[in-house]
Amino acid sequence: MKAYDVIIVGAGPAGSCCALALRNAGLRVAIVDKEVFPRDKICGDAIGGRAERVLREIAPELADEYAQQPFGVPAAGWRLVTPHGRSVTAHFVRPGRVVRRVDFDRFLLERLISLFPQLDVLTDRRVHEITRTDQGFEIQAESDRLTTRMLIGCDGANSIVARARTGRKVVPAFHSGAVRAYYTGIEGIAGSELLEICLIRDFLPGYFWIFPLPDGAANVGFGMLTRDISRRRIDLKSSLARIIDTSPELRNRFRNARLSGEVTGFGLPLGGRRIRMSGDG
Repeated sequence: MKAYDVIIVGAGPAGSCCALALRNAGLRVAIVDKEVFPRDKICGDAIGGRAERVLREIAPELADEYAQQPFGVPAAGWRLVTPHGRSVTAHFVRPGRVVRRVDFDRFLLERLISLFPQLDVLTDRRVHEITRTDQGFEIQAESDRLTTRMLIGCDGANSIVARARTGRKVVPAFHSGAVRAYYTGIEGIAGSELLEICLIRDFLPGYFWIFPLPDGAANVGFGMLTRDISRRRIDLKSSLARIIDTSPELRNRFRNARLSGEVTGFGLPLGGRRIRMSGDG
């Protein structure tokens, strides 16, 4: 049984940044993740400009390196298209970037390991059980039994830490479902630095997005509130194809486009209500 001061569950951007912030604290820290990196993560791939600011606060040398990375494309602003075909464009005060999560997450974790050599990185270990003890917590991660004084959940939308320690459940009115796909050959994408968001009349409240990537590729997706998906019995994957085929704004732009890989889905908890985020330990 391995003992730590802090165990972070989840080695994505939240977990990596949390560990970076602890690297000079003199604590015994482990980060645990069910996946083997590099791994893909279903996401829109748009990274806000504040990501670089946060990195600069906790690891200035890493922020400089991130700014110089050749991956992704700049995100200078967004273009919103209404159901009537009107559009408005706004530019960010602090530009961001669109980077495939497989590249972004790998970059962060690899640099974390180089900057924090004392860190134990335990990948390919799904957390199955969390038990409260007098000293903190015991965690069963595959065949490993770990103990910690403090437990931090950075394990995303379906966080086992949140479920085990705060009792958080999915609330359909504050949760969304979405599908994501990668396309090449969409007209108007090459060289673009705008995130495109389209509001579709038959699928409100919700939106369709096109986020540009290098080499003429794009992250394309569509999502709605889980409450409305259930109430209206909407199939997100077939709806994505229907929107592309029938929308006056999109069908011409996608006429020569090709799907790369599969259409995949995910769920996202949203804000808008008070939820318990912390507790003893």
